[in-house]
Amino acid sequence: MSLEDVGAEMLAAALAGNVNALVRSLRMRREAIMALTQSEESAVRMEEALRAGEATSRALFALKQRIGADSARLTRLRTAIEAGLGGSGTVRSWVG
Repeated sequence: MSLEDVGAEMLAAALAGNVNALVRSLRMRREAIMALTQSEESAVRMEEALRAGEATSRALFALKQRIGADSARLTRLRTAIEAGLGGSGTVRSWVG
C-alpha cells in the first residue's frame, strides 16, 4: 500500500473512531515511510504524509473530546438514575 493510501486510511479510521483500524494503518504508515528512498519525489511524498498525520491528529483530538463529553453525559445520567432510586446503588446491575 502506498504512503498516500495509508494516510487516507489512517485519517478515515480516526474520523470513524475505529481504533483497531487506526493502529493497523499507523503500523503500515511506519513501514511505508521506512521504504522511501531519498529523492525529491520522496520528500514531496513525506510532506504529504506529514499533512495526513496532522489531519489525523486533529481527528483524534475531536474523538477524545467526544468521548469525554459522552462520559460526562453518562455519569450525569447514572447520578440521576441513582438519585431516582434513592441512592440504593441497585442501578449497577443494569447500567454497567
